[in-house]
Amino acid sequence: MKTQTYKWQAAIAFLFYFTSQPVFAEIRDGRMFDQGLQRTAPAETAHEELSRLAPLVGDWDVKLEIYQPELEPLRSTGAARITFMNRGHGLMERTRIADFDGQDHPMATLAFIAVDAQGAWSMSEGNSWNETISVYTGDFEGDHLVLDNAMRPGGAKSLLLIRRTLERDGDDTFSLRTETSSDFGKTWSVSAVRHYSRHAQNDDFFPVRSDTGIANPERPAGASEFDFLLGEFDASHWMPGPQGPRRWTSNATATYVLDGNAILEFDWHDNDPNLPDAATSILRIYNRSMRRWESLFLTNRSNVPLYFGGVREEDRIVLHPFAAQTASSPLFQWIFFDQQADAYRWKGLRSDDRGETWSPHWAIEFHRKGMAVPDPASAPPQEIKTRASDGVTVFGDHYRSGIPASPTVVLFHQAGGDARGEYSAIARRLVGDGFEVFAFDARGGGDRFGSTNRTVQALGGDVDGYCEAYPDLEAALEKVFQLGSGGPIFAVGSSYSAALVIRLAAEHGKLLAGVAAFSPAPGLMGDCAVENWLEAAKSTPLLVLRPQKEMEDERVAAQATLFEDQGIELFVAPDAAHGASMLNPERSKGDTGPTWERLQGFFASPGQGAGTD
Repeated sequence: MKTQTYKWQAAIAFLFYFTSQPVFAEIRDGRMFDQGLQRTAPAETAHEELSRLAPLVGDWDVKLEIYQPELEPLRSTGAARITFMNRGHGLMERTRIADFDGQDHPMATLAFIAVDAQGAWSMSEGNSWNETISVYTGDFEGDHLVLDNAMRPGGAKSLLLIRRTLERDGDDTFSLRTETSSDFGKTWSVSAVRHYSRHAQNDDFFPVRSDTGIANPERPAGASEFDFLLGEFDASHWMPGPQGPRRWTSNATATYVLDGNAILEFDWHDNDPNLPDAATSILRIYNRSMRRWESLFLTNRSNVPLYFGGVREEDRIVLHPFAAQTASSPLFQWIFFDQQADAYRWKGLRSDDRGETWSPHWAIEFHRKGMAVPDPASAPPQEIKTRASDGVTVFGDHYRSGIPASPTVVLFHQAGGDARGEYSAIARRLVGDGFEVFAFDARGGGDRFGSTNRTVQALGGDVDGYCEAYPDLEAALEKVFQLGSGGPIFAVGSSYSAALVIRLAAEHGKLLAGVAAFSPAPGLMGDCAVENWLEAAKSTPLLVLRPQKEMEDERVAAQATLFEDQGIELFVAPDAAHGASMLNPERSKGDTGPTWERLQGFFASPGQGAGTD
């Protein structure tokens, strides 16, 4: 048998080959329909080796034997249905055993069987009995397919090895034998055998209840965390590429399987004539004993199973690969977030520095099929909350762009103000220009713009010094990193918060693509004074903006000299208002167009100055 090394990176590599258009799935009577299930032969573009198992497609009677030391074997019967999946590039087996444990408890299983471009086989299976997923990989030894467990719960040196052998006796019978070894493969003992015999074609043969899309009422509370996936969705994708970002759409469906203990998703899209139409299947199951989600991902673009999972973290579900990695391996995490009644978002992040910084490598926006998608420029913002390091609750507003991985702008107001009063119109314009926007109420605010600073109101009063509001900005940035679209993040400060965002750049610059500081306060900032943090902050792209009238102040002029010495651009606008109100034509006497133009240019190319004529 060939030596097979299981590499989850191969399953991730396909991400960089997507270019596609929508293909529509179907949901029939609450059940999901994979277009590949009706195939009677492998796809023309499937690996030629897949035809070796094509005769397994059909309905089967199953006899199960479970062997136990010094006890009589447990015996039960069941049914199996094997179909093509992922548009004919793999097989899917659904099995239901009537009495798995001798105590009248049934067990449902769902397995993906595939062969990758190198000819390596895999069998990946989830079951309703222990609510977990197993992955086996291997190759043919003669006429027998021999597979070893590739993902061992105890790690590579697990004392328990598992081997599965699929043996065909003819067109109408085959068996699947499971063996275990506790001495690193020196000796093996049979633990279970499934005997399959072909059943006459009967549409009602396989129990419909395993695919009706109804949740198991006895599942644990945590198993409902992915219910927002259920149904049919249109999806918009984003992915970076060497010639710029790639965008495409797809169609996704999800329903309950495994007697309501798991969720199965299908996703389709196509476009590239050099690649098979992209078809992906994902099985998700909540492992109640480990209190975590386990997921199995298989796409016909690689046919290498990806086994991954994770847990809910507040309002996100964060997943990662279950595989050992070397010190030089990239890290990946996949996050479901911003769940709404008929929409949710997903982003994949990659780190090449052991988790110190993360960058998006894939982002998706999902909207339930047939539901109207709100116009981001007019949709009301969602109020969000976060907690600063000293326990203070910080309030904010989230204006969604509806565009995967769109650039994100975080807005902080000036003294005596609040996010809604200073930024409502500005946020709307930014969203209309394709930006994701967050605006936060920080300490050091009030009702000067005619609305309420919710953070100050909940706190019961304002702070004595502006630097005391700095933890609010740190908490806001972390929240934006969690809930943002996955695109680059820009921080915008106004007056006292403009000084604070410069400190934010100094201490958290790796999370920021750039900082725009409108009228940074030249005094009253204590430890947060600009001069204390500018040297460390300048490694992050900085843009400082001021109205011309403020340049007459000696402290502002001295600060401007400091910016010039550090090579930081200072944009001066005539007849403009203080702080970010420079962008608001109702508050600025002069033309706000040049200020907007410079800010937009900075967001587009934060490392570039305004240039000269």
